[in-house]
Amino acid sequence: MRRLLSLSIALLCVGSGCRVREEPPRPIETPGAPAKVRAPESVAEPPEAPAPPAELPRRIYRVAALGDSITDERVGGGRYLAYLRQACPKSSFYDFGKGGDMTNQMLVRLERDLLPARERLGLDTLIVFGGVNDLYSNITASRTNDRIEQSLLAIYEKARSTGLRTVGVTVLPWGGFARYFTAERGENTRALNAFILGQVSRGTLDVAVDAYPRLSCGEPEKLCPDFEMRRPDGLHPGPKGHEVLGALLHEQAFFDCL
Repeated sequence: MRRLLSLSIALLCVGSGCRVREEPPRPIETPGAPAKVRAPESVAEPPEAPAPPAELPRRIYRVAALGDSITDERVGGGRYLAYLRQACPKSSFYDFGKGGDMTNQMLVRLERDLLPARERLGLDTLIVFGGVNDLYSNITASRTNDRIEQSLLAIYEKARSTGLRTVGVTVLPWGGFARYFTAERGENTRALNAFILGQVSRGTLDVAVDAYPRLSCGEPEKLCPDFEMRRPDGLHPGPKGHEVLGALLHEQAFFDCL
């Protein structure tokens, strides 16, 4: 019927010139016939998730700490070592600090006491943390920066020549030690710390830990008041200061410890 109607319209329009486009017949759907299902478009598979980073291997350390009164547990120092013992319970941290020692005296103790004990204790790492006693003895003991650097270099090189991984720590702020601190000694302290930090690139240190800025606040040359002892002397850190120092060493030198 639809086709006849379309043809009739076409005949009527012949004389007048109108043009009617005949639509193609639509397919007749048979009742009950299954409808044609359009095939789904292919969907790109999502990229595979990146593999999680491999966990760093962890290890047990056997560490000796060479230093002055800040390291010497016999005179109230060395609390940063206690922090490391808690952070690395399967590792060992041995105190070879001695109150009042300058770096040339630390060198003597390295050769006399520490290296002979290396095999017995199974040592694999050395922390070298000293220099402040030299800095305020530049006149009384002629401990110039050149001599301090020579002593530190001798310690670093002797330790590394025996296979010890060597960690150097910068001198802490000590500007509050008013009896001995001067502007010149402040400059010498900054120069010595720059020297220590530069030894990794020279291959004489494995790790250099910059403790100086971490333990100051407000006045950069002084220990932060929160980090001083209960009876502050401007030189020795208190419990919180040792905690910051221990956390810094753990973060930069012993992050993979057991």
